[in-house]
Amino acid sequence: MHGHSLLRHMLAVAAVLAIGLLAGVPGARAGGYTGKGHAVEGVVVGVRGAKVRLDGVLAPADDRTCPGRDGMAMSCADASRQALDALLARGPVTCETKKKVGHGSYIGACHMDDGTDVAEAQVAAGWALAAGDAYRDAMSKAEAAGLGAWGPSTD
Repeated sequence: MHGHSLLRHMLAVAAVLAIGLLAGVPGARAGGYTGKGHAVEGVVVGVRGAKVRLDGVLAPADDRTCPGRDGMAMSCADASRQALDALLARGPVTCETKKKVGHGSYIGACHMDDGTDVAEAQVAAGWALAAGDAYRDAMSKAEAAGLGAWGPSTD
């Protein structure tokens, strides 16, 4: 019986410590962040001081030129960042972190409050490339439709 009491006590202490740590970071949760997001890059979401690289996708290359939101020529990577910023402006985002890759930087998945998968939305709009099978269908459709970076180059 003593072992069970000790285990319960240790679990209670761990829970209190976890709550205390999370209380110090607004919007932080175990394994994730929620709040107003912004685009750091075309496939990197900034939220609550963390940078979350979207898992399963790659940004378009800097050396290709695409039309930006204003129609002016810019690197496809910059156009991708603009598109991500526009998506994130729709409302709060929740990013679940999977792996830490540096101080305040993670690989993870982000979803808008309405359930939209941010990585899938970027791929479907042609502003990110599928890095595996998860978003391959969305990328094929964007490419066939000539969306985003799949559109005509302004070079």
